[in-house]
Amino acid sequence: MKNVTILFTLLFAILLTLPTSAQEHDYPAYPPMDFRFQHLEGTLEITEMAEIRGDITYTIRFLGETSDSLVIDAERMQVEDIRVDERTMDFEFSEGKLTIFLDEEYSRNDTATLQIVYSTRPVFGVLNNYRGTIFSSGLPLSTSHWLPVLDHPGVSATTDLRVVHPSSRTMVMTGQQRSNEVVSVEQEETRYASQYPVPLTSLFFAVGPFQSDSRSIDNVRYHIHTERPNGTELEEYRLQNIAAETIEELTEITGIEYPLSDLHILILNDLIGEERPFGAGTVLVDVNHSIDEQIIFGTAGQWAGVMVREMEWKDPEALQLLMGFFAEKLDLNLPATVFDTDLEEQYDALRPGAVHTYRHFLRENPSVKEWIEVSLSSIFDEREYPLTWNDFTRMIYRESGQYLTDKPVFEAPVEEIEQRYLYSVNVEHNEAEGEVLLKFDALGDALDELVTVQVTEFTFNESRQRELTFTGGTDEIVLSVPADIENLLLRIEERDDIDLELDKPFMFWIHQLRNGESPKDRREGAAGLRNYSDNPDLQLALLDIIEDESDADVYAEILRTLSFVTDGASGTSDMFLSRTRSDHPERVQIEAVRALSSYGENDMVISRLQSIIRSSENETMRREAIHSLAAITDLDRFTTITESLIVQESTLYEVPLLLETLSSKGGEERAVQLADTFLSTEFPYELRSRSLQLILDLDQSQQGWENRIDDLITDRDPRIRYLAVGGLQHLSDEKIRELLDVRKTEEFDLRVYRGLEEL
Repeated sequence: MKNVTILFTLLFAILLTLPTSAQEHDYPAYPPMDFRFQHLEGTLEITEMAEIRGDITYTIRFLGETSDSLVIDAERMQVEDIRVDERTMDFEFSEGKLTIFLDEEYSRNDTATLQIVYSTRPVFGVLNNYRGTIFSSGLPLSTSHWLPVLDHPGVSATTDLRVVHPSSRTMVMTGQQRSNEVVSVEQEETRYASQYPVPLTSLFFAVGPFQSDSRSIDNVRYHIHTERPNGTELEEYRLQNIAAETIEELTEITGIEYPLSDLHILILNDLIGEERPFGAGTVLVDVNHSIDEQIIFGTAGQWAGVMVREMEWKDPEALQLLMGFFAEKLDLNLPATVFDTDLEEQYDALRPGAVHTYRHFLRENPSVKEWIEVSLSSIFDEREYPLTWNDFTRMIYRESGQYLTDKPVFEAPVEEIEQRYLYSVNVEHNEAEGEVLLKFDALGDALDELVTVQVTEFTFNESRQRELTFTGGTDEIVLSVPADIENLLLRIEERDDIDLELDKPFMFWIHQLRNGESPKDRREGAAGLRNYSDNPDLQLALLDIIEDESDADVYAEILRTLSFVTDGASGTSDMFLSRTRSDHPERVQIEAVRALSSYGENDMVISRLQSIIRSSENETMRREAIHSLAAITDLDRFTTITESLIVQESTLYEVPLLLETLSSKGGEERAVQLADTFLSTEFPYELRSRSLQLILDLDQSQQGWENRIDDLITDRDPRIRYLAVGGLQHLSDEKIRELLDVRKTEEFDLRVYRGLEEL
């Protein structure tokens, strides 16, 4: 394996010397095709470093009257051998094209076999993460970075591929798994085949630490491949049912059956900026978002995206309308932010946000929805060919008699922001007169209508209700009350857009905390008492009440008020330290951790907070512990503690917050130094990106950026490359020009390329 890695390194160095030019980032509309692929078979070897070696054979059919050469797409590949009908052929590379010179002419409809032996280490088209998962991208012109191919949506073929991969990883690919064999201690060989011609631009593979669960429903086998480790509880049986029900509905809607025997659903921790979350027979799901909706979206993509696909990504409106139509039929409410990539939107073909926009358009224009519905059979009858807007409008006109003239330009539906009103209510009790004065003051926009308030009066023996009304920016109301009144509750029952902030007498709040019927009333009572934190009787009253409180949220609210009362006073830390133990509800523990922020330079508190950061499984608690720790330590001590915490595996995901907090305390230089150590590909993207963003915010030194920019600007993660563009401004003009000249030639991801262009 070591020798193989060395070989790939040498080959990759050779690739960098190949002639290159400015990159294309979208499919050509109607490229010349002198031949078609009919079948693809062969062997791929994929290493843990995403290096690929292939020995593949196409069965091709010639389309031209005579052909003396073949031209296919093969970006940055080292080709070792090419044979046509088992005869060795000469070839040459030019600008990502592999030209093969035939030793005899072929006529129209002649068939031949084309064998290519090659190796590559793709810098585009193949994504891999720190967990060791490797998968192919669906972005335009990406397939030719890992497979010599006619890289265009109009090219389809049946497939039969054997993939040699690390034995510690599971192989997933478009089609049906036919076999899996152990090759050696380090390698396995898995074979996948598809008897149905699939678009080669949608051909998908993944190798990763997957746990798989498979089940057949009707005539389709559904596979859930979950990337490990995974902290989310999944119900594979239910998820398989969702996919099956979606396929059944789409079959009924379109009249076209799902053509493959298998559907592979990959549930990953990070999609690494991938914009098209599906391929032929495959669905990608980000475990951190709406899993059910993503499965429906990716399954619908088998019809609108794989079977019917766009000619060019810059001409996506027909596909977007079709997916919007399916989303409306399936009642798919996929959040527009599900596939946020931290990158500028350049690949808009099937972004969820666009689909939502078009679904809204179809709701506003039901006639267009009807035109699409009657045209579906025509659209899918021509699914062998990529779809353009002109094709789409022609089919709709042919079937419905209606013509969509121009590409619609739609704006996303505007979400109405609910108008809310906030009033402060001062409650003044005049015991001598037996009255309560209520003063209403608008804190912001005022109401111009009468609002009814339900008032509940509590006395020692009973309670009674009455109603009052107020309006405008200010209003005052006098209530006659019994001499033994103990509290007033004010509620607005018929509206939920008005909030009241009450300021009541001390004993009113005490009564509400002790006797409130609902946890909400008691929480309000605890919070209201913070206005009386200097009352000498309050601490004892709260300690007495808290022991009888069974609701965790109310208990936590009392604890927070206690922290206002004690305010870090000597000898009071134990009441909070004791409540950070695991025998208390997490909500209580979190509030106790917050309270410890008042006990400066208390060694026992500092030790406890460090322990929580290291060992708590609750993210909120860990982060509150970091905030409290920062509040009670000086810069030197916090720096020392941070240095010890960030090297521990259990605190890995808190590193960004620790470094950001260190910076905010005045330790900018040390924070940058420590952040630099977390830019390596061995760490999760969230940690890497936040560390890089911290450096971008704090470090403007030329030397610092010269030391790190070369690795960052060539990183395998496009999101890191995109962020790294922001650091170029700190280099010398000569270095900037040098890097831009190289990167504009070698950057194939349009999102990063646009960032380079903006410099």
